[in-house]
Amino acid sequence: MTLDTTTIALVCLVLLAAGYAVVLAVSLVPRLAPTADEILAILHTEAVIVVTVVSAFWIGGWVLTLGLVAFTLRVGYEATSVIFGRIGASRRQVAAASLVLAASALIAAMLPLQYLLLPYMTFHFLFE
Repeated sequence: MTLDTTTIALVCLVLLAAGYAVVLAVSLVPRLAPTADEILAILHTEAVIVVTVVSAFWIGGWVLTLGLVAFTLRVGYEATSVIFGRIGASRRQVAAASLVLAASALIAAMLPLQYLLLPYMTFHFLFE
């Protein structure tokens, strides 16, 4: 079995199905049924997230790229809203800081690729 995006996607979906099986099995115990119902409501939200992410990885290309950029922006917003929320910053300050954080993360993620491709591009340009 190779470890490609399809295999990873299938493993994620199988684990999600196993999570549903466990929660549904626990809901059959009368004493635990109310707790299982609360967990099931959360699991439905998580299922939407997992299916969305798995679909983006399965499709790949621009869909995956846009998904990762959106994820970076969201994580940057959450991180800065927690940090700057403690000091009473405005929404505009939080938005600006989250954009700077997300842009920095995206640039940092792309830098190694540029350094890896530069020798190839130079060699290709000089000798062809």
